[in-house]
Amino acid sequence: VYTSLQRSFFHVTPVDAGVVINRSGINRRGLWLRCIFFLLRIGLFWKMRSVKSIGNFIVFPFMSYFSDIYHCSMSAVPVQLVSLENRRRISGIVDVLPKEFGLRTFGFECLLNVESADADFFVSTDVSLDGPAIMMNTCGDGSEFSDSGFECVRKFGAFWKRVLVQENNTMSPLVDDVWLEYDLRANPASLSAPGIFYWTHSNEEMDGDIQQRDLLINRISQAYLALTKTNLPTSLLHHLKQCFVVERNDKYSIKSVHIGMMISRKSSGLRLVINFPSPEAILSFLRGAGWPGSICSLSPFVEEWYEMADRVNLNIDISEKGLGMKLGFELSFCNRRSPAREPRWAFLLDYLVRNKMCCPSKMEGLMTYSGYQEYPAIKGIIAESSETKAIKDACRMFLIRKIFHIKVVYDEVPAPVLIAKGYFGVISYFRRGEIYKTAASG
Repeated sequence: VYTSLQRSFFHVTPVDAGVVINRSGINRRGLWLRCIFFLLRIGLFWKMRSVKSIGNFIVFPFMSYFSDIYHCSMSAVPVQLVSLENRRRISGIVDVLPKEFGLRTFGFECLLNVESADADFFVSTDVSLDGPAIMMNTCGDGSEFSDSGFECVRKFGAFWKRVLVQENNTMSPLVDDVWLEYDLRANPASLSAPGIFYWTHSNEEMDGDIQQRDLLINRISQAYLALTKTNLPTSLLHHLKQCFVVERNDKYSIKSVHIGMMISRKSSGLRLVINFPSPEAILSFLRGAGWPGSICSLSPFVEEWYEMADRVNLNIDISEKGLGMKLGFELSFCNRRSPAREPRWAFLLDYLVRNKMCCPSKMEGLMTYSGYQEYPAIKGIIAESSETKAIKDACRMFLIRKIFHIKVVYDEVPAPVLIAKGYFGVISYFRRGEIYKTAASG
């Protein structure tokens, strides 16, 4: 009851209209109500005599700055991209995640070929913000999330911490940043475990370098064991190794890889997200790794997408049965400039509309989304993040809204089918001194 009243009084304006905040970051109309509810919680605590709950009673009445940042940024999200009901469910996630997730990047995944505005939600953290500690502190007591969902996040945080200790001052692949993706469209009835994506990179390209390949596969196996408490299945390990067998006559290299574990989908498989410099490199990789689809049918699409985008990342699922038929291609532009400064966004989205992969309303929403706004409650964040130098030295904070990339999903069952998804969201930017002059132009 208290939580429902708190949301009703503190989020007093519609979520699509934003939240009015003052310079201290606290809603003026809710200040006295917060004090009253704070006293009520102290009274309830005294009644319950629960020493274990004292931390929640003292801290919870004051809104997490991640929740505040989220609601502040939602004023600029077009309703055709994220529905009001979807925003409410995402707000439930934001309310129970550690507040430090609001200090880097969070955003949305939206299907573009349908009118419905049901979006998935993702957040990220990295080494500079002590990501392992943030994930290990994820608890969610009393929330509507499944216990296994929070447990997997804590497990990965502990694994990440061990990796950083083991790899200190070494040249082996590092886990640099981690993304949590909440699959709300696939699991509308409950807020379950997120998919976990982590970026591993090496200082050398893996052109036939067996040692680098084995280090990467070993790191993937360790992460799998940490999350599932089981070893990577032998057949899955075989197919994974096959993906990194680089013949000497192949003219491509793997510089960085995102590895995804889709825990929310109850799948034992993995997803690889790999960047390649050319269409020939992707097609050569798929041919060598044993992709079951038709290279001849796929080739014209891949060549066309490389002509439209600066960067193309391949998404491919691996299971015990082998490589999945369905592929994803992430299309993006250098520096992630806004549509106002990057006219190719309009060209790419128009291409999707013409090919029935995007609704006109979704194109309009993405074209108007990018921009920035200053977040006024920076002093409170600095006070709570005094140990993080990048934040401690800041005096201004901006919420930079970006289109990150467009993913085109390719499937051949029974004939080639293309579906597009848009990925967009907010980057928290801390700045010393005068306003970051290029922020306004995206």
